[in-house]
Amino acid sequence: MKLLVLLAFICVSKCVVATLESLKHDFSGFAINKRFPMGVVEACREPGTVTLTFDDGMTPRAMQRLLPFLKEHNLPATIFLIGNTLDPSHWNYRENVKAVEMAAKDGHIIASHSWSHPDMTSLPSDEAVKDELLKTMKVIEHVIGAYPRYFRPPMGATDDRLLRICKELGLTVVGWNINTEDWKNPPEMVIQNVREELDRARPVPELQRQVHLYLFCLLTLH
Repeated sequence: MKLLVLLAFICVSKCVVATLESLKHDFSGFAINKRFPMGVVEACREPGTVTLTFDDGMTPRAMQRLLPFLKEHNLPATIFLIGNTLDPSHWNYRENVKAVEMAAKDGHIIASHSWSHPDMTSLPSDEAVKDELLKTMKVIEHVIGAYPRYFRPPMGATDDRLLRICKELGLTVVGWNINTEDWKNPPEMVIQNVREELDRARPVPELQRQVHLYLFCLLTLH
């Protein structure tokens, strides 16, 4: 079973695995390494920890297996959801809602990954972009009682128009600095790629310990 669609690491400033929320919305210290345009959160100058993020593969079945592991090892995460999975017309609506409620109750950050996973830069108008964002914000608010504060563009596709509209809507655009590509790579390759990136970053021992816990999770849940 392919559990995860995307895991991305974002370095932040504490020596624990943290959620984006721990940054208190102060992204002035973030360094851009040209994977994304200026204005997209993707990395931090301060070494010491990572943020675990998941995109659009968090099905109820996956949540039921992953969330207990994260809770047991005190590993918070940010989960970027596709909005239409929380629409009442979705075939698995009730189970999707339960899974998201469970994740929010466990303290994970629920964020937006658009309504239907389009290339946001190819949409024909500002209204089409806003429609993708606003519909997702509304269904998330309906489920967890709060609007999302973060948005990750599908495929990472970002342009000035998207950044402007996200700013108007109060959304921080989030990229990544390690993409596991586990939707196409076997677990062993995912683990090797992540370890190589971590070796280059030379993280503190506590970070290594917690990330190794996650890598074990990735192996055992696939």
